[in-house]
Amino acid sequence: MRPRRLYLPGILREIADVAGLEAAIKIAEAKGGARAYFPAVPGAEHWLSQLVGKDKAGAIGKALAPGQWHEVPMGPSASQAKRWRMIIEMSDEGHSKPAIARAAGVHHKTVQRIVNGKRRTVDRVLAQKDLFE
Repeated sequence: MRPRRLYLPGILREIADVAGLEAAIKIAEAKGGARAYFPAVPGAEHWLSQLVGKDKAGAIGKALAPGQWHEVPMGPSASQAKRWRMIIEMSDEGHSKPAIARAAGVHHKTVQRIVNGKRRTVDRVLAQKDLFE
């Protein structure tokens, strides 16, 4: 089951597909910005099982290239530029401002200011490409 169009980069989207949005966000918070090992069958003591539970950890291990190291993106708690791009993208897709604020981890008034174009720097930030995209 795919999560409701939340902006999730890279393997976080794959994780959300098999283990849910909450698991993907927990992994991003715990391992975001670093490499992490995802075994095919994580043991009960493995960090992944401890973080999301053995069943979800097993589903994640099978869904990703098992027994591999993966770069884990920062996810919704990423840099300001990514967050602003995410806000604009979600707004363009028709998401509500409160839903965007929750997904981006910002106040709803921040979303309102960005969406209403009251921050001129947003255009500059959006024009700047991410090195890793």
